Amino acid sequence: TGGNTSNFGGGAYVEGKLTLEAGTSIKGNEANEGGGVYVKDGGELVMNDGEIGNNIAGNGGGVYVNSNAAFTATGGTIGGSGSPNQATGNGGGIFIATDGAGELDGVTISHNTAATTGGGVLNNGTLTIASGQISNNEADYNGGGISNNTGTSTSTMNGGEINGNTAKNNGGGIYAAGGRLTIQNATINGNKVERTTSGGTIQGVGLHLSNATTTITGTVISGNAISGHILPSVDGGGIYLN
Repeated sequence: TGGNTSNFGGGAYVEGKLTLEAGTSIKGNEANEGGGVYVKDGGELVMNDGEIGNNIAGNGGGVYVNSNAAFTATGGTIGGSGSPNQATGNGGGIFIATDGAGELDGVTISHNTAATTGGGVLNNGTLTIASGQISNNEADYNGGGISNNTGTSTSTMNGGEINGNTAKNNGGGIYAAGGRLTIQNATINGNKVERTTSGGTIQGVGLHLSNATTTITGTVISGNAISGHILPSVDGGGIYLN
């Protein structure tokens, strides 16, 4: 699909079950929610391969997963250097609503942007990552890679990499504002916070954890740093826990 515009699901609106295989492309669409795909409550999106890129939405530039909906990805790309998805609000690559679920294994989520929070993924529901990459995404506020955004959000990483993402406020790699975060056998490397205005202390370049129940085991957290022409003070280059 391409060049489509709607309120929900510029490329596809899923009430039943939609499976994407190799050679599938959902690009260049626009919607209020779910620029590429909107998964309605009760719906299911399965991505085995293919591309979702260059889509625009208020929330969920690539994919919007509604409450009681599911997104399972075992391959493919969401975004990419030549076809980033954009959210004018939250969730440049993926937006998961409260009680929605996302399971990611072997998918690449890269070069997506959010004007607020969650450049790669904004999770208000349940997010599980087994492997894959969340890289080079950008949020103009918090959570360049992932934002675990509510007190009921649950994010679990059992592997994978969060690399090279950027936020303008806190949490270049991961921002967790409450909820539960479990990370094991993963890599969080080379993320950054890039302040463009003066004032305030950066709290957590790699991970910002605020009122979040967090467990981290067997994980490499390295090379996360501030950048830009304004260099404020930093609390927690790797991890900030409050």
